[in-house]
Amino acid sequence: MKPSKIVALILLVPAGLILAAAAHSQTPHEQPCTDRPEAVEQLRTMFGERIIGYGLTASGLVIEIFAASSGSWTLFATTPQGKSCLIASGQSWEPRPQPDIFAGR
Repeated sequence: MKPSKIVALILLVPAGLILAAAAHSQTPHEQPCTDRPEAVEQLRTMFGERIIGYGLTASGLVIEIFAASSGSWTLFATTPQGKSCLIASGQSWEPRPQPDIFAGR
């Protein structure tokens, strides 16, 4: 991950916020959290990332993956209260091939 992305994501976080309890139990250290609308807007404007998939956990968290055509990607866990916490981010995201691409083979 580029250092500028780490700094930008850390700047999203209001002072004193910590990772949601369920997401925290999955990682060895605290991750930055912020309100979901703010996180989504920052990912869109700063990195060109848009949501490409999501799922609901048994504990009620929504896991969302954002990616950009540049290959930049971010994984968030969002609480029912609307706090989004960074789980992971990186580069070189590759979309899954569409099934019809392989239909002729």
